[in-house]
Parts: sequence; structure tokens; C-alpha cells
Amino acid sequence: MCSRYRTPGKPASREKKSGGKRIAELARKVGVEHHVYTSVGSAHRKTGIPHFDNKWRIEETVRGLGFPSHVILRPVFFMDNFLSPWFKPVPLEDVRKAGEDYALMLEWFDRIGYDADIPGNAKRYGIKPTTLAEWATSASWS
Repeated sequence: MCSRYRTPGKPASREKKSGGKRIAELARKVGVEHHVYTSVGSAHRKTGIPHFDNKWRIEETVRGLGFPSHVILRPVFFMDNFLSPWFKPVPLEDVRKAGEDYALMLEWFDRIGYDADIPGNAKRYGIKPTTLAEWATSASWS
């Protein structure tokens, strides 16, 4: 089951929270055995960004519903975003006019950011980055 929803005139983050909870609750009610929820990187950090905080609350709902199995994915950015019309240099004040929660998120990324030295970490810790396909073929599915 996949959904994207937005009702004009309602704050996106509040609507995602209630919609995300409803979807999880309905999935549990109809007997879904494995629930996959796509959250956001740093949802657990109490950033004050409404989008992130609401994703965390939905994660808590998913964990609390007692699914036989569940996975919570926390991507930090979707490559499709590069193709979105909003992914262009825009002054933060203009972004704020369109949505305070999105402006807060961008401010947070600018101030804190995500900086991972993948080659350095691989060398330092002896790890090898893997693709989802590589992981899926090596995981135990029993």
C-alpha cells in the first residue's frame, strides 16, 4: 500500500501525521503482516521541524501497533527531488511563504547538515557500502 495525500488548505505535516497513523492502524486492523513505513532521516532527534517530528510520531504508532513484522526506512533525500520544480536556489524567505515547516527543515540542513565520508568510513572501519539489492539477496528471509 502506498499513498501520498494532501488536502488544500491543511498543513501538510499535520495531515501526514493523521494520515500516516490512519494507514498504519487500518493496515493492522485488516491483518497486514509486514508493514513498511518511509520516515525521514533524523526523525528521532527532536529537531523542531514539524515534518520530522510528525514522522517520529507515526514511527511510534507503527512500533506500538504490534505488527508481526515491520520496517521503518529513514531516507534523508530522494533523488527525484532534484527533478522537482522546488529544487532550485530560492531565498529562504520565499520558501517560508510557501510553508514554515519546509523552511525550518532547510534551515536545519543548512545549520547541521548531513556529511558522511563514505570512502573514509569504509577504509577506517573496514565496511563496504552495499546497495539495497545486495542487502536483500544476502538477508535471511525465513
